[in-house]
Parts: sequence; C-alpha cells; structure tokens
Amino acid sequence: MADVEPECTADPCVDSTIDINVGFIGSGKMAQALAFGFLSAGLVKRPQISFSAPSNRNLGSLREQGFKCVNDNKRIIATADVVFVAVKPRFVADVLSQFEESDSNNLIVSVAAGIDIEKIENNLPKGRRVIRCSPNTPVQYEAGVTVFARGSRATEADVKMFKSLMDGVGVCEEVPEALINSATGMVGSGTAFVLLMMQSLADGGLKMGIPRHLANSFAAQTFLVPLFLVSCFLPSLTVSYF
Repeated sequence: MADVEPECTADPCVDSTIDINVGFIGSGKMAQALAFGFLSAGLVKRPQISFSAPSNRNLGSLREQGFKCVNDNKRIIATADVVFVAVKPRFVADVLSQFEESDSNNLIVSVAAGIDIEKIENNLPKGRRVIRCSPNTPVQYEAGVTVFARGSRATEADVKMFKSLMDGVGVCEEVPEALINSATGMVGSGTAFVLLMMQSLADGGLKMGIPRHLANSFAAQTFLVPLFLVSCFLPSLTVSYF
C-alpha cells in the first residue's frame, strides 16, 4: 500500500507542521504508511522523518524519495523526538535493548502487535515513556483508525503530541490496553473485509449482466451512502433504518 505516495492534501495557506523529528525503527508497510500519511496531512516535512533498518531492501527506495535512512537504530534513537518501533514482534526485545546506551528523552511508540506495555517497559531503561498503539494502513490516506494505550510514565504532553500526529491521519482513540488486540483484529482486517464485500457485490452485478465498470461504480456508491449517513448524521444507525 505504501508504494504509492499520496498527494499532500494540507491547506498550503495553513502551516500545520509539528516541530518534532519522527523516527521509524523498521521500514515496512506500517512505517511507510504512517510516514506518508504524516506528509500528506502536512504534519511534518520530509527532513523531519527518518528510517532505520538492518538491510537496504526498503531503505533504497525511501532514500531516493528524500528520506533520511540509516542502518543503525541508535542514530534514530539519538535524534528523534518520537520513535516508532515498527518491527515484527520477535525483534522488539532486541530493538528496545538498544535504548540502554542512550540518554535521549524521546517518546517511544510501539506498533508491534501483541507486545504489551508491561513487557515493553521492562525491556527499557527505567523512566522511559511509552505509548502502545495499533494503527491500520489507511493512515497513509488520512483515513486510518488508531487505538492506543499510554504507559505508566507517559505524560499528558506525550499523549497530546501523539494525538496531534494520529488525529491528522484518521480517527485516534485511547482505550484500555486489554482492548487493543480486539481493535487490531477489527480495524486491521476490516478494510480488507469491506473491500471483499464490495467486490462480491460488484461480481453479483456482473453475473446479472451489468458491465464491469458500472458494477464497480454501483457497488462503490452503495457502500458510500450508508458510510456517509453513519459518519455524519446517524451514529446509532442500524440496518432496520433502510
């Protein structure tokens, strides 16, 4: 999804840039979706974003697009105000151990699935501030859903800064940590399920003789109407309304 960079939709007359450096440890789909979403929303500028990863598989392309890219996580830890730990769960403990040698005062945001805050904090030097979150990839298009829980040492200022980023790329809500895994299953996979339903509806139209381009258009519009009603007018809308 992150291969296609969205156009910046921010109002050029309004400077909404946040004065922070954002670092990503990990350069996979979620890290890229977040970075491109922040850029598209005008929250940060390209020089404020940096990536680290052990290989250049993704970094080469990101470097060509003007991002700062390194192979040393400690350089991200030393320079970023907010560090997104966006690696596979099996690599989290190793990444967190690298904060031991740094006295930087950054906010650590984990997007690693299934790793709870207690485990994250126990693998960090005492006093480090943590937020655990679960975004979905539509953050790239400013249409994502992010749920988060704050760690025991995260401050109100940390939450405010985090939400200023994530509110700009979709819906962001704080929840009890126990709900994060459930929300991940719902919103992480939900986009694909909705697209599958839309495709099935269009395929049904095709089988009834409707040309493919019209079937696709009708299916998209059919999903657009209830979404518009629910999001704008009727938050408690049910199927019985129709």
